[in-house]
Parts: sequence; structure tokens; C-alpha cells
Amino acid sequence: MKDHKHQNSHKETEDKKAEVITLSKSEHEALIEKANKADENWDKYLRVYAELDNSRRLWDRQKTELIKFGNFRILQEFVSILDEIEAAVKNSVNVDKHHADGLNMTLKKIQNILDKEGVKEIETKDKTFDPHVHEALAVEDNPALEDGLIVEVFQKGYLYEGKVLRPARVKINRNHQESEIKIEEEVQENKEEVKEEATENINDKNNETLNQ
Repeated sequence: MKDHKHQNSHKETEDKKAEVITLSKSEHEALIEKANKADENWDKYLRVYAELDNSRRLWDRQKTELIKFGNFRILQEFVSILDEIEAAVKNSVNVDKHHADGLNMTLKKIQNILDKEGVKEIETKDKTFDPHVHEALAVEDNPALEDGLIVEVFQKGYLYEGKVLRPARVKINRNHQESEIKIEEEVQENKEEVKEEATENINDKNNETLNQ
């Protein structure tokens, strides 16, 4: 009895395996068309997904750049304030101790803020003039010193994330005749730029006073 049931079960399995679905030509073509459409829709999905992903990445980069640009402008203002406070500290010899301590405390706070933001002072001590980070405002001719050596700093310069936040304005030594004309032309151009900046700052302060 068991053998008979086993044989029937085996036969049913073989019948199922042997079962073949027959499609008409139109049904076969319709099935192929649906499969192609599914592939086409999948390709469209992948393209749209890739475009959205690229757009998101682009927006993230633009957002990061906008934040950096905003920080850049704010930090430029901070280093200008730092100049004024450093000057005030140097001239605080004749003021009372309480006032001098307040200036020093303010100076340290601003220096700490700039340091946390990644602002670094451009090196000038015992350094040779580098037009990428230094601005020459004056020259001197001393044969005993290396050509291009920075001999005086008029205004400190700063870097922010590897970019020049403000160039260091310096005096350099030059003792080669062939470099004299080029350097002096550059010094003159830089002096004009500094004058324009000073004029703009004065005008800005005057406008702020009028608006108050």
C-alpha cells in the first residue's frame, strides 16, 4: 500500500515537472514588452537616484563653502579688531591697572577664538619674502643680509584653513640690482592698496557714526 502511494506521489511530481505553459505569440510579445519596460523603469530609477545623490553632494559642498565664506569674512573683521586691541595693549603703559588688565583679557579671548577657528599667524621671523603670503610695503638695501629677507613687520598676516585671510605686510631686504625695479614697483602698488583700504575703513566708520 505504501509503495503504491509512493508511486502515485512520484508520478504527480513528474507530471508537474513536465507541465509546460504554452503562450500565444501575442502573449509572448506582451510579456517581453513588460520585461523591457520593467528594465527601462529600473534604469530611470537608478538615473534619478544618482542625480538626486549628486545634487545632495553638490548642495553639501556649496553649503560648506558658504559657511566657510561667512566665517572668512567674520574672521577678517576679528583680526582687524585684534590689531586695534594689540595696539591698545602696547600703549596701555600710562593707563590704570584695571584698564590694562581688561585689555589683556579681551586680547586673550580674541586670540583663543581665532586659535579655535584654525586661524594661524603667518610666519615672518627670519623668513624670506613669499609673495603668496607676504606684501612688501618697503625695502632696504643691506648687503650683509640675505636678499629678500623680511626685516620688519608692519602688520601681521593670518591664514585660515591654508588660505590667506590677510597677508603679512612687511619690509624686505634687497641687494640684487636686477630685482630692484620689480620689487619697488610691487611696493608702490601695495602702498596704493593700503591707502585705499584705509580710506574705505575711514568712510565706513564715518557712515556708522552718521547712522547712529
